[in-house]
Amino acid sequence: MRAARGFPPADDETDTAERIVRRLDGLPLALELAAARARTLTLTEIDDGLDDRFALLATGPRTADPRHQTLRALIDWSWETLTAAEREALLAASVFPDGIAAGDIRAVARRFETDAAAFDQLVDRSLLRRSDGGYRMLETVREYGIDRLRADGREPGARGRQAQVMAELAREREPMLRGPRVREGLAWFDANDENLSAARRACAEQPGLFTTGVELVRASLWPSLMRERFDELSAGVRRFTSDEAELGSEAAVVVNGVALLLSLMIAAAGQADDQTPPVPGDFEERRARLVDAAARHPSDLTAVLPPLLAAASQAIDRKDRGWGWSRGFTVPEAAAGAPPWSHAFVSMIRSAVAQNSGDVDTLGVESERAVRTFRELGDVWGVAFASQMRSEWLMLEGRLEEALEVADASTEGFTGLTSVSDLLQQRGQGLGILLRLGRVDEARERLAAMEATARADGSDRALAQARMTAATVEIAAGDGEAALRQLDGLGATIAEQFPDQLTAWAGSRRAQALVLLGRSDEAAEALRLALAPALRSGDQPIIADVALSLAGWFAGAGQDAAARRALAASVSLRGRADQADPFYRRVVERVGAAEPAHGTPHDELTALAELLP
Repeated sequence: MRAARGFPPADDETDTAERIVRRLDGLPLALELAAARARTLTLTEIDDGLDDRFALLATGPRTADPRHQTLRALIDWSWETLTAAEREALLAASVFPDGIAAGDIRAVARRFETDAAAFDQLVDRSLLRRSDGGYRMLETVREYGIDRLRADGREPGARGRQAQVMAELAREREPMLRGPRVREGLAWFDANDENLSAARRACAEQPGLFTTGVELVRASLWPSLMRERFDELSAGVRRFTSDEAELGSEAAVVVNGVALLLSLMIAAAGQADDQTPPVPGDFEERRARLVDAAARHPSDLTAVLPPLLAAASQAIDRKDRGWGWSRGFTVPEAAAGAPPWSHAFVSMIRSAVAQNSGDVDTLGVESERAVRTFRELGDVWGVAFASQMRSEWLMLEGRLEEALEVADASTEGFTGLTSVSDLLQQRGQGLGILLRLGRVDEARERLAAMEATARADGSDRALAQARMTAATVEIAAGDGEAALRQLDGLGATIAEQFPDQLTAWAGSRRAQALVLLGRSDEAAEALRLALAPALRSGDQPIIADVALSLAGWFAGAGQDAAARRALAASVSLRGRADQADPFYRRVVERVGAAEPAHGTPHDELTALAELLP
């Protein structure tokens, strides 16, 4: 480059120059040709032009060997030396952007009708390289292969074969996610993320691949759920379902069942749009079809659809009668002949519903059953998820040391299997138990680790999770100013960025911090702002937290009777008093304990909010 334009890259061009080197795979000829273009183009223009690198680098030194005068000529020369099997292997590898795992080579070779040994021969010719237990292609060579396929009219067929083999491989790996080999299985899905995305795109673009698309979405459901990639999951089921969908396979039953459940969940969250009807008008008809088809195509996942759809039907009925989405419905047990995993999963869901509805006894029974069965099956993720509910029950029972042990085991199980924000939430559960035990210094040590993890992740959700947990620690320590500093760092747009639960929780923490500081008017305003999203969310533990903050405001204002009413509503919503909660103890010290309220705590809270100034 210095020779081409007379000076080296400037400091502000260093990143662009390094990116060009990476995109050209460090190939000497490619770099020489790119440097020659620097006579007339900026580095940014060269970088942009690499999207069509063979056109950009179409001329080289006239004095060079003819096969080295252009990048395409160099690879053309290599292509001419390949056997027929090697050429097919190169073209096959070009439609796998993530490369191909060594264990998958035989399946790929079989689908593309070539010899598996040809991939090793391409390594010997430096057209493929072995890396991280697989075969990866230089990006320059990959684009050459795609150009070849396109010129010969073979690209759609090659992408179709890629989609079919990815569906086959994903279908084989997916059951691993619900057993002791979950980390191995999830690592495969992570390593093939771009391969799977490319396969789904091909299925969306080619009508003849619709069934393959259904199989791909079915196989990707569980990893998407584990990684909390809900947008990807939702987009997949929307694309590969229809009102007239045939339910002739297990994959079709699962994908269409999830689509129906998602439509209800989106409507419940207030996120319905033109493409997502709030509640399907033919819900009951579609539910009956799915329940019948699930019986014809039994599996772990089809067995959980009937109870989940029955619960959804109840929720719709309660909603139509003005109860709200999350109140007054139950999840039936799985059928007697369902697989053990299905029973464990339904128990886990039943425990979550019980926690949300304040049914502490059911929370205890179902969480114990779910943890025990998942453990027997070796389902690491299932044990970790169900243990969250188990720890919650132990905490409400006052068995704090046991609750901490279970919460910590859950955190360990989740590590590497879920999103960072979900992992931070789980760590926060253990930290909250430490605060209830009065072990504030240990809580601060864990908080420091959480904050480091959140900073490394950098997502708004993770950083917000860490800040709200930090505010909780400061409130437990009685430092309202420090808590407010953490909450102020969330910014004014939290309601636009996060679900109602997090918005309400942050508002409740702000109210508690302001109550500690005696800033009554500001605390009242924070409570008003927190109550609406809390009630909207239907998340009873969150509503209970806002009710507790409301009790703290009334206690600080000397309105003991109103404080006890708010405290009673909070206890009713949780199903039991969280007696070790530091803020609960502060309120009880001021106004005394309260029994669960009679009547509807939601209505009671609305009435109490009217008493705020």
